[in-house]
Amino acid sequence: MKRLLMAGMLSIALIGAASLSSIYAAGPQDQGAGAPSDKGAGSTSPGASGDQGAGGMAQGQKLSGVEVTQINKDQGTVHIKNQDGKEETLKLDPSQKTQLDKIQKGDKVDITMVERGGEKVATSISKAG
Repeated sequence: MKRLLMAGMLSIALIGAASLSSIYAAGPQDQGAGAPSDKGAGSTSPGASGDQGAGGMAQGQKLSGVEVTQINKDQGTVHIKNQDGKEETLKLDPSQKTQLDKIQKGDKVDITMVERGGEKVATSISKAG
């Protein structure tokens, strides 16, 4: 009886661990209740994960060929205008700040962004093309 009980408890623990590992395998996500992303902001590339939960952009949204309208190296931000003419300000992930030396106002860029703590953050930025 003890063995059966222990085997059952072990099975439950393993199932729970497997469930949690699939949740955390996707990487860190915004846990706050941010505003939903603007799916019309730029063109979403096929295969890019624009899917989101109630907390905003969970996996990242890919914007292709958006125009850089302003760069603020001190604040680590870039202002963009998408194909619809809508302008947005994105904060750059610290790993991307060196990319600001490679782009300038008027350039077309490809950006992957996520929402962190209510802010849109560019996790990848490069010249389009």
